[in-house]
Amino acid sequence: MTTLHAPTTNGPRASTARDLWVRLRSLVHRVNTFRVFEYPARSERRDPPTPPGFELRIFDSLDEVPGEIARTVMPGRPFDLMRTRMRRGLARLLVLLDPNGAVAAYGWNQSWRPFRRRFAKVATDGLMLGFYWTRPDQRGRGLYPYLIRKSVALAPPAAPLFIYACVENGASMHGIEKAGFTPLAILHLRRLLLGLNFSRVVTDLRPTAAARTAPLPRGTDAAGAGTDRGIGHAAGQAASHRR
Repeated sequence: MTTLHAPTTNGPRASTARDLWVRLRSLVHRVNTFRVFEYPARSERRDPPTPPGFELRIFDSLDEVPGEIARTVMPGRPFDLMRTRMRRGLARLLVLLDPNGAVAAYGWNQSWRPFRRRFAKVATDGLMLGFYWTRPDQRGRGLYPYLIRKSVALAPPAAPLFIYACVENGASMHGIEKAGFTPLAILHLRRLLLGLNFSRVVTDLRPTAAARTAPLPRGTDAAGAGTDRGIGHAAGQAASHRR
């Protein structure tokens, strides 16, 4: 593969040229390192109580999402990635509203289908939780761990659950572990133009030597039968939790 080098000119134009080069390179070649977590298969999936003063809304279809909420959680209209995934039945939206009815926090539960290539070294099936967002003035109140726990409670009992965060995001990783997830692996992901993805496991984070010698989890046929169809298969279960 041909290696591209940044421009080396000097002067006022050099800075602009370098900035353009950095932006161009980020479009055709991006490298990220993620810490991947899994929810222990034997752990109980309890339904957490909604934080006092907040209202939880759950949406399985894009048509169900009110306009004011959609503008906050999917601002990239009309080409927002999560809008597309909701239309295809690959994503469920959880939203916490504050006492004034404004979005305080939200998060996504997603089918494994959009992640099966990028995360193939970790698992072949399951559900991917995230991403999650909390309004700055609402941070530090436990809304993020609550939404993760709620996502766990809503998931089909047999489905393997995964979530990831950039290794630089200590606050996010702390919230994930607080919600009961355990580290699985550190994944190095290289993304090229045209959607080509190359990944490798840098570090196996499972706690025991015996666990590390076994293959990383690959999902189950039972989970695959549900998750490969998308998120909507559990809509009836989710409806019983709507408030």
